[in-house]
Amino acid sequence: MKLSSEQLKAFDEQGYLFFPNCFSEEEIALLRLEADNILKLDRQEVWREKTGAPRTAFAAHTFNPVFDLMAHHPRLVPPKPFTFGPPQAPRSRSLED
Repeated sequence: MKLSSEQLKAFDEQGYLFFPNCFSEEEIALLRLEADNILKLDRQEVWREKTGAPRTAFAAHTFNPVFDLMAHHPRLVPPKPFTFGPPQAPRSRSLED
């Protein structure tokens, strides 16, 4: 996948890219189910509000096989080097993982 100039501009302005229809409805349903399961875990990567409600989960791809597959999926991986530059470029570690 090659990013268009509009996508690169949107990334520069917004800091993220949106790929509608990148994953099927079935794949999205599985990701939602896994996200719910992740937010129920007692892990340091799952941050909670004072009420105990989950706020966010960091680096789910490092401990969940479904999110690991998504993070390395060929539909997503090709834009990464193009957007973030070569691996030796100085970047935040979260962008390189």
